[in-house]
Amino acid sequence: MNKLGKVAVALAMAFSVGAANAAVPADYVQQGLLAQWDGLQNVDETSWTDLLSGRAFQLTGVSVGESGGLVFAGTSKSYGVLGADDTAALFADLAMCGTVEVVLKSDKASGNEIALQSTAASNVAIGRYNTSSILSCSNGPLWNWAWGQDFATVAVTYRGGAWLSASANGEQKSKSTSKNSWSSTGSETTIGVRTSRANNHFKGTIYAIRVYGRPLTQQEIRWNQMLDDARFVQGDVAPALFVQVEASTTESGDFVDEETDRGFRPFLGAKSVALTDAEGKV
Repeated sequence: MNKLGKVAVALAMAFSVGAANAAVPADYVQQGLLAQWDGLQNVDETSWTDLLSGRAFQLTGVSVGESGGLVFAGTSKSYGVLGADDTAALFADLAMCGTVEVVLKSDKASGNEIALQSTAASNVAIGRYNTSSILSCSNGPLWNWAWGQDFATVAVTYRGGAWLSASANGEQKSKSTSKNSWSSTGSETTIGVRTSRANNHFKGTIYAIRVYGRPLTQQEIRWNQMLDDARFVQGDVAPALFVQVEASTTESGDFVDEETDRGFRPFLGAKSVALTDAEGKV
């Protein structure tokens, strides 16, 4: 069998296996994962429980969406709270380095809103600020992107107290030279509202939250985002399967050898196959 034939077989296997197995939370990147709130598991209208530790957001004024996730009304009476003890225990591990991913879809075309804010250690906030995003509580950089009404996996990474990158749907965003911040009060983590409950309420659906104790690579962020799209947008789509390619198969070098850690990332239901290297470059 020639090299091109090997690739064809690998793709066929990926689609065949995927069709028989629905994507599950364990398919996401696991290394360094500290907490995973999944909108299809351990959730009702009163609490949302972390699949790893059992820490739970206590919910007020939210409902469970038909396709999973929590639906927030965009008012001061619609939010979730992770208590002080759980906040300290979880986010203390993120003081110097980590990744926070929030999967969401806003019902508002514009305006300021916060999806998540934590007052502990790393002071993480993920929110839309006019046409930019603020991704920290304490004098953080503005990012030249803000979610609209499209489904989005928003990821922020940092190391040594410095914000490294922000990504939306696997695409890395650039920093602005400006800085801004949301002040925080109390010692909790909130979703759907500022910790002060004062304003910037989120109106829409939050599907998942993942917290890592290390900065994920762009390739890992893309992988998680594709799974989010498969599970929460495509419905009962099979999991994305990463298939290492043994050797170069095209003159342009699209498919390269396994030693460089480049390969296919097909997932059922996609109209195209993304090709990424170890750094997440397409």
